[in-house]
Amino acid sequence: MDERRMGQRVSPTDLTVLWCAPGTKVGARRASKRPSVARVVDLSQSGAQVVAGADDRIQRGTTLDIQLRDVWCEVRVRWVGPTTIDGVLAYGIEFVAPDPAMVEAVTSVIRECYERDGLELRPPPIARKTGW
Repeated sequence: MDERRMGQRVSPTDLTVLWCAPGTKVGARRASKRPSVARVVDLSQSGAQVVAGADDRIQRGTTLDIQLRDVWCEVRVRWVGPTTIDGVLAYGIEFVAPDPAMVEAVTSVIRECYERDGLELRPPPIARKTGW
């Protein structure tokens, strides 16, 4: 797996997000219009890898909303890949301008995973500024 992300990446157990593909609506009456649930495989401050049912509406570049621990955030799909389960795909997503509540929710999950694994949480990386 590519390790280009800045910051810590963790693999939470039993963490899911509400996955609002284009055309779905929270509270919709018809099952086909309701958001589905995606399981989080790994998570970092910049994005996540999730697995969810295959959906033709979700392609590379698609933006959609997710809900993580009661916090909503817009994400962009960076890549889509196969899994070993028929009808289920892996999606690499990046957070699009996450608000402070989402940053705190992600930080909380990362902290919990580090505590679970008996690791020390490192401080966030220093943002690099280029001179050109």
